[in-house]
Amino acid sequence: MEATNEELREKMEEMYEFLMTSGVPEQSIEDLKELVVADKVFDALVMIENYTTCFPYMETSALIFMLSDGWEIYAKRAQQVVSKAISAIAKIVADGNKAAEGAEEKAKDHKENCEDARTRTNIKLYKMRALRKVWDQKVNGGGGEEGGKEGEEKDEPAAAPVEAA
Repeated sequence: MEATNEELREKMEEMYEFLMTSGVPEQSIEDLKELVVADKVFDALVMIENYTTCFPYMETSALIFMLSDGWEIYAKRAQQVVSKAISAIAKIVADGNKAAEGAEEKAKDHKENCEDARTRTNIKLYKMRALRKVWDQKVNGGGGEEGGKEGEEKDEPAAAPVEAA
């Protein structure tokens, strides 16, 4: 599935709304929006991550789950950019035009920059996945999205406490 700009825009809007209701100053949210408009989504997501430690009454787990989704979408988009850069190089090479040698080098440099950006994005994504897993266990009692401890049957009653002799 391709990550669309619309998906990313919707996720960012969801996070802006959450931050606003959590007490983040409006100017800070405007700064985030400016970063996204300037196609600095990576920086915006990092800035939002920083808010998880700034506001004591914020529902941190909810923001972490939203951030995790945001990083997932952004990582897909980063992969798409790398794929397009590879396709551009292949097209230049297939054309076989010697005049395009400079263009091929530029395209290769662009691909390397895109791969570096994808790597930085993936590092943040993996960190957020791990953090989400920790919060999911804390919020849901350790059994993933559905709660409960791993290996426990949901419909069985808990064992009766043992009385001291």
